[in-house]
Amino acid sequence: MIKLIPPPPSLPSRPLRQKRRVSLAAGKSDAELEPVFFNQIPKALAEELVHMAQACAIVDLTMGAGTWATVALEQGLPYFGVALTDTHYHEVMGHLKGDAGIAENGQFLFG
Repeated sequence: MIKLIPPPPSLPSRPLRQKRRVSLAAGKSDAELEPVFFNQIPKALAEELVHMAQACAIVDLTMGAGTWATVALEQGLPYFGVALTDTHYHEVMGHLKGDAGIAENGQFLFG
């Protein structure tokens, strides 16, 4: 007899501690946890692509670690990015708040 088990809620939308619990239950150690974004575009390449394309705005459908947001912030370009979850959004915004030029309300400040 085969018993079908419904899939758990999507792992990307779970907090890290729940992901860790699922991984440990599957027999993985802390050293075997998998990153969400394996390869990020280097910031220098993003800057060069913006320059080469003479971009006037950046639309980023895979926000990742916020590389494109950082480039937009530094070059004074409008930026629209899509985060995977609220947690992902807050992590990227926290990273950007460490850079000069971002306000507490999440708006870019240029000066």
